[in-house]
Amino acid sequence: MSNFTLRDIFLHRQVPTIPAVAKSLFNQLQGPKISFSRFSQTVRFDPGLVCALISKANDKLDRSREVMSVQNAILAVGPKDVLQILKEVSTPELIQPGSKYREMVESSWVSCITQAVAAESLQTVGVFDKASVMFLVGLISDIGVLALMQTYPDVYYDQVWSKSRSHKDIQLFETEVFGFSHVTVGHELARSWKLGETFSAAILKHHHEGNGDLYCVTSQCASRMGDIVDFGDVDGNKRNDLNKQLNTYFQLNEDEAGQLLSTAESRRKAIIDSLGLSMKVGPGLAV
Repeated sequence: MSNFTLRDIFLHRQVPTIPAVAKSLFNQLQGPKISFSRFSQTVRFDPGLVCALISKANDKLDRSREVMSVQNAILAVGPKDVLQILKEVSTPELIQPGSKYREMVESSWVSCITQAVAAESLQTVGVFDKASVMFLVGLISDIGVLALMQTYPDVYYDQVWSKSRSHKDIQLFETEVFGFSHVTVGHELARSWKLGETFSAAILKHHHEGNGDLYCVTSQCASRMGDIVDFGDVDGNKRNDLNKQLNTYFQLNEDEAGQLLSTAESRRKAIIDSLGLSMKVGPGLAV
C-alpha cells in the first residue's frame, strides 16, 4: 500500500506564496490608500493566492455564478479578508533563504507564470473578452505540483524534480512515485477549494489534447508552450505538436505560432525578473 494519499495534501489549506508578492501586498494594505488596479495586478501572478481568493469569494457569493477573475474575487472578499488570507499564508522552511528546496518551489512558480502568460497570449486570436480567465486557467493548471512539493518535499525533490527534463517527465515520475500525478491532485484540490467547474475541468484536461471547451484547449496549448519555454525543444517535436494544435483550434500558421511563443517568452521573463525569481525550471536548466 502506498504511503502517499490525497488526504495528506488536503491538510494544507493553501500552497506557498511568492515572497515578493506577499511583501508587496502587505505594504499596499498598510498604506493610506490602496490602488485596486495595482493590488489586483500583484495578486494575479501568485497561483496560491489566486486559488485562496476565488475559493473565499465563491463561498460568499451565489454558487450559481462562479467567480472568474482576480478583480471580482477581491471585490467579493474585501480588504479585511484579503489581509486575513495573507496572514494565514504559510512560509514553510522549504522556501526560506538557503533551503535546498527553494529552487524547486521557485521552478514551479516560474512554470505557472509561463503557462499563464502563454494562455493569455491566445487572446490575440480573437477571444479578447476572455483574456483574464485564460490567464488564470494557465496560472493554476499546475497547482497540484506546488501542493505535492509542499506535502512531500524530500520525496518530490529527490525522485521527481531532480530527474525531470520536461512536463511529461514530471507527470510520469509523479505517478510512478506517488501513485497519482499533479493533475489528479490539482483537480481534487480545485473541487475541494470550490474553484468552479471551469477551472477544475481545465486542470484535469491540461495534459490532454483537443478535449474540452475553449478553456481546456487553452490550458493544453499553454502547457505545450510552457514546456518549450521552460525545458527547450532539442529535436523540434514539441514545436511541431504545438503548431498542429494552434492551427487546429486557433487557425494559426507556423509563423504566427512562432511569434506567439516569442511574445510569451519575452513577457514571462519580465514578470519573473520583477518577482525576483530564478530563471531555472529544473536542476541545471537555466532559461
